[in-house]
Formats: sequence, C-alpha cells, structure tokens
Amino acid sequence: MRNNIMLFGLPHVLANYGCEAIVQGTSPLLKKVMPQCNILYISDSHSELDRKRLGDDCPVIVEDSVRRFSPRFFIRRFCSYLYIDRKRRYPAAEQLKKIDCVLSIGGDLYTFADEEGAKTWPYPWPIVKDGNYIMDKGVPYVIWCASIGPLDRAGKRLPELVEHLKRCAAIIVREETSYNHLVNDLSIKDNVYLAADPAYYMDPEPFEAPFIKENDPPAIAFNISEGSIRQVIGFNNRRYEEICNSYLNCMKKLIKENNYRILLVPHQVTDHEFYQRFYKEISGQYKNMCLVAPNNLGARKTKWLISKCVGLVTIRFHCALAGYGTCTPTLLVLTKPKGAKLVKDIFGDLTYSIELKEMDENALYEKIISIVEKNAEIKNVLMDNLKCMREKAEYAGQLVDQVITRHKADVH
Repeated sequence: MRNNIMLFGLPHVLANYGCEAIVQGTSPLLKKVMPQCNILYISDSHSELDRKRLGDDCPVIVEDSVRRFSPRFFIRRFCSYLYIDRKRRYPAAEQLKKIDCVLSIGGDLYTFADEEGAKTWPYPWPIVKDGNYIMDKGVPYVIWCASIGPLDRAGKRLPELVEHLKRCAAIIVREETSYNHLVNDLSIKDNVYLAADPAYYMDPEPFEAPFIKENDPPAIAFNISEGSIRQVIGFNNRRYEEICNSYLNCMKKLIKENNYRILLVPHQVTDHEFYQRFYKEISGQYKNMCLVAPNNLGARKTKWLISKCVGLVTIRFHCALAGYGTCTPTLLVLTKPKGAKLVKDIFGDLTYSIELKEMDENALYEKIISIVEKNAEIKNVLMDNLKCMREKAEYAGQLVDQVITRHKADVH
C-alpha cells in the first residue's frame, strides 16, 4: 500500500525560493526512500500558482487548505489580520483522512522572533495549534528538518510548548544547536533526531543565461533583503541607509579594485524591485558590470546561477544553502540564530559569516576577498559537507518511513 504524506506549514512556494527549495528537495528525497509514496502539499489558497512554480517534473500534488474566496477563506484572512496570533492554516479534516503522516515544513516556524520582529512574526504558536489539531485527528505529525529554539521567549507558556513537542511522532532538526537545545536544555530525548535541510536534495536547473559567458570577468552574487534588514534594525531609517550604502560601496570597490562583476540574485519576488536602487547606481558608474537575475526565476534555476559565480554573499538562509549545495564559497550575513548554527556546523566557527548589526563596507569587503582567496580550501570543505548533508537528509526520509510503518501497525 502506498504511503500518503502531507507537507504542511508553509503558506505558499510562489513568492519565496527558500520555501520552494524545501518542497523541491523533500520530494525527491522521500521518493528515494519510499518510491511509491504520494506527496500532497497544502497551499494557503495559491494552489494553481504553486503547482505551476514547482514545475512538471515535480511529482507533488498541490491542494488548498481552503477554497479561494470561499466564506471560510475570508474568515481566516480577517482573523489573521485582526489577531496576528491566529494566523492558522490547518488542513481540512477530509484531507487528513487520506494521510498517513504530516510533515511540518518551514524551517523557522518553531523559532521566536526578537522583540522588534514579533510585531509581524507570531510563531511558533500558530503552528503549535495546527500541529495539535492534526495530532488530535490521530495523524502522526513530524517536525521536518527544522531549526528549533531557543524557546526561552515562551516564558510561562514553555510547558505548553514542551508538551506539544513531546507529542510529535518525530522532531527532525537540521543543526546540532537545535538538537542540543531540545535534548539537553528541555530534556526532550525520545523523539528528537539530527538530520539535514532537504534543500540539499534539490538539483540545480541549467537555463539559457546570456549574461553569463565564459570570457566575462568573474561574478560575485549578492542576495540582499529589505525585509531581513528591517527584521533586525526595525524602522531605524538612518541605520537602514547605512547598511544599504555599505553593500553599495562594497560592490563598487569589488568592481574598481578587483574587476569583479556583481550579480544581484533575488530569493523572494519582492527582492527584484528592491535591487533597482543598487543596479541603477552601479550601472551609471560601471557599464555592464552589474546585473540583476531575472524575476520569478525560481529556486532551482537560481541555484544553478549561483554555481556560476566565484562567490556568494547572502542574507537569506536558503540562498546560502544554494551556495553550499553547489560548493560555491559563501559569506552568510547573520540576522537570526539559525544562520550562525549553520555556519558553525559546516566550518566549525563563524569565519565565513558577518553580523548584520556590525557590518560596514570595509568589513564586508575584507570578508568577501577572504572567501574568494580561499576558494579551493572552502570548496573542499563544502564538497565533504555536501555528501554528508545528503546522507543526513536521506536519514530524515528513513525516519518518516519508520513513523508511518509504526502508525499503520498500531492502527491494524
């Protein structure tokens, strides 16, 4: 009998390449471990657009948690805007009846934002409520390759959160720091496993890119995010402009002193418009030395494009995984604890990262030159890491297979 697996948690894959990478990587991973399994992704009323984004060669079925423009759709939207902590998307009971296991996808959903970010980030409480709803229906619930914690911001509600985590059929985390936090700090041991992010299993997709030519000067890819910057510094516009100017002046210096081209790589659909400020400024001074990757390129093509660069500077976690997954020397600009966890797991320290709060153009420039100069050394580390991460990702799939086998034995 085929295993029916539901992917749930991310609202859509269309607008965020990191969300797409989780689904694109999870699909072949599960198919390798369980070739006959059916995979259903639950979209938040964007099923047609999400299905198109995933492409014809992705075997994932896409359904909406609620029909678009139905009464339930409008009630959900109203509650989520009026009460941020009610941002829930639980699947319909009819959908759950056919499912053997639900994977809670979304690497950040079990993390708290800092005080500034909490104004727009209500998690983990919405996914805790949704997870409890799923488990109450008798369906095994697995937290899938996530970052978890630190959970001290739960305050007096920490026991509630711990109880939820202990109920899960499995908690699969993607960094040692998350694993140690759960096992050592919270004493959750029986259902916690260390694996890897499924994005390592997403293959890059080559495409015709006339702006990448063999004889052109080498390119350094930059992924910058207005939203990520704002989450750290809030609406301190003076500091915001300082950070943007640090990026801009660093790019100009790389062109002037090192003859590197700059490739601006969106990882969210809103990034493309944001990049125009950098593109116009640089192109006005250095013709044909700054390029913006096409909008709506998608996760797989973006991963291939990054592989054609001599280095990547990124603020987004899953964009960094695209760099690591193609053995491209990568500098991660740190905005959340999960970024530091990732870099430490790969390199043992934070040498190949930089804190956004402490960043200026000179520090950024020196870090970039360092990753390019140590290209061969970093590539060797990343090649070893890639093999290890793909094996760990397969282990996550094997754990899901075991959860389903136990569940079916219990039911029968």
